Amino acid sequence: MKKQTILTGRQEEIPALKNTASGIVKSMRSVGLFFCIGKQEELSFVHQFIERVSSELGAVSVLVLYLGKSKVDQQDDGIIWIDKKAFNLFGKMKPQLKKKLKEHTFDLFISFVKPDTKMSAQVITRTQAPLKIGPKRVTGKQIVDFSLAVPGGEMNYDEFYGQLKFYMEKLNIKIQ
Repeated sequence: MKKQTILTGRQEEIPALKNTASGIVKSMRSVGLFFCIGKQEELSFVHQFIERVSSELGAVSVLVLYLGKSKVDQQDDGIIWIDKKAFNLFGKMKPQLKKKLKEHTFDLFISFVKPDTKMSAQVITRTQAPLKIGPKRVTGKQIVDFSLAVPGGEMNYDEFYGQLKFYMEKLNIKIQ
């Protein structure tokens, strides 16, 4: 696969997306959004953000990794829930989660999670998507195809999404 260089604070090589813009447009129909929350209160921010971007992106699938201690209200609201029970004592993904991620395929997977935790990195890596976009990893090999810096180290969904839209427009990637 041909490599191309994209600037993300420093030069990194990533696989070429497609040869033609029309090929890119056709492939971005199924979008997955990935969030990681530690407290029930954070879920309302996720819901508000999803409502805002759904109007632009259309139908999206949402994965939420919940790392909190108490049981979060996991209503059937279209969210694919992942909790700590989906991983074994050593932090490895259980077969049920592997199967769930294999069943949900995406053309574009947008992670709003810093992949520095082992569990979130496994979810991002295991997800079947030709194009994965997410925050730049602080240490180690990048596990997304296109990474964006998180200013100040604190994830702000709106700011990150704004950067994402800017670069997608520059790269002529359209989501239908």
